Amino acid sequence: MIVEPTRPTSPSPKSQPQTTTTTGTKPSSSSSPSTQTMPTTDLKNNLTTTLTILTRGAPTNDLKSLTLHTSMVCPKSAYLSRLAQQTTDIKLLELDSDAFSIFAAWAYGGKIDFDVGDGSAPFADEGDTLASVLECYTLSLSLEAPGFGNAVLDRACEISKDKGLVFRDDVINEIFRRTEPASAQGGLLRRWIVEEWVWQFDCEGVGQLEWSAHRGLGREFLFEVVRCQAARLGKGAKKHRSPSSRAERYHLAETVCVD
Repeated sequence: MIVEPTRPTSPSPKSQPQTTTTTGTKPSSSSSPSTQTMPTTDLKNNLTTTLTILTRGAPTNDLKSLTLHTSMVCPKSAYLSRLAQQTTDIKLLELDSDAFSIFAAWAYGGKIDFDVGDGSAPFADEGDTLASVLECYTLSLSLEAPGFGNAVLDRACEISKDKGLVFRDDVINEIFRRTEPASAQGGLLRRWIVEEWVWQFDCEGVGQLEWSAHRGLGREFLFEVVRCQAARLGKGAKKHRSPSSRAERYHLAETVCVD
């Protein structure tokens, strides 16, 4: 019998995953989930208990099922750890399947690869890297997996230092819509995106920000930009270190999940 998991207290209501019980109704052929079992090559012989987690893909809303070992994912997610004590069949239909696949790959291999999944947007497009960061970071908050959130931000900083990030106005607005300023977790992502945006502007040496070119940006973000720029007055670009060179300043506090 499958027990309905208890919903956790989420740091952000907008990022709270929906958890429901599995029913005996067989899904229609149009929504039948694709099942993927993560590789077990490096696992010890006694790591046999698994979870079956159902998520929904974007933009087609296709269901996707992942079978994961509890010993690999539960120590990294307090939320999944609590659910695993009640059931081994979990529906998280408000979670994006590509983002969850990235989490699963990280839980097993310790690396962030934004190309994990079926290659669909937003994760396959270099220009949408920031969208990938948003989806994965908010997933880390929903799963209560701070280590994953930190790894996502570390990877974003590496990409920014290597080839730069494309700051799309709509993604920045979505970051501010889906995170809370009073939340330490969401506030860290906001702080990083503001400081990174200001740093890239300062390095361009334009001198004065052309507000007319950024009319699509939300007032809350622009207010934080003004505050950040005011804090930089009197400092030249050479003294203004890239935020991406100090990723640890934006790290979430990590906790150990204990059964």
